[in-house]
Amino acid sequence: MTAFGPAVASDGSGELGRWIDGYGEFEREVSVPGAPTAIRVTDHGVGVTATGMGPTHAAASTTAYLLSDAVNPETTYFLTAGVAGVSPHAGTVGSVVLADHIVNWDAKKRYGKGTSVEPWGFGPAHAYELDRGLVDAAEDAARGVDLEDTPDARAHRERYTAAPAVDAPAIERGTSVAGADFWYGHTLANEVDSLVDYHGAGSYATTECEGFGSAVACDRFQALDRYLSVRAASNFDRPPQDEDAAGEWRLKGPAFRNAYRVGRVIADEIAKNWADWRDGPPDR
Repeated sequence: MTAFGPAVASDGSGELGRWIDGYGEFEREVSVPGAPTAIRVTDHGVGVTATGMGPTHAAASTTAYLLSDAVNPETTYFLTAGVAGVSPHAGTVGSVVLADHIVNWDAKKRYGKGTSVEPWGFGPAHAYELDRGLVDAAEDAARGVDLEDTPDARAHRERYTAAPAVDAPAIERGTSVAGADFWYGHTLANEVDSLVDYHGAGSYATTECEGFGSAVACDRFQALDRYLSVRAASNFDRPPQDEDAAGEWRLKGPAFRNAYRVGRVIADEIAKNWADWRDGPPDR
């Protein structure tokens, strides 16, 4: 599941386009009522689609898939693959992060101009720990994937002073914070850290839009233990420590292509070794 197109993008732009171009041919297309984009299915059982951008669209589309005849939640794995912002304390531009937790950034309380926030004290869960065995197995499958780097991305990370921000792209693990708010800056990053800490939800790594919406839908259909989130860093979520620059989140670098490279390796590993994966991730 990507967030957005274009449907065909030979230059690699767009999340969905990279998958369509990469696979080239599909065995069939399945239109799902309530979903904005058909599911294109390969001959070995990988389905590729776009949910629409943002948590509301992701939740609605994922629910539509789960309710459709095309998807059996008991025998399907769900993988969100897309771009994200990254904390310079967790990765660098071009890195790919496999989420081990997903936190809802929209359900929070803020007071004045403080740098800490609190989650709602009522209602359903607003943070999930994803299935550890599944994340471990996905990480094993992705190990050794060649991540692309670019001169622009290297020049951008040179403005930072410490690892891992200054390092080459790598595959990482960490918490994904998802919400409808496109944000940038040190103050907001501190608020994100405080919310993750309140939830006891691991170490904050990426900021994105769709993950929590899709995770909620999977949870409602008892499929959360079959959900993965793969996010490639298109930008840092804050400027270097001694700067206060306005939003630079538009820098994409190699993120689209790296999200596809890692996501496809995981998807193909599952589909091509289905006997080992059907009832859950294989033992490591």
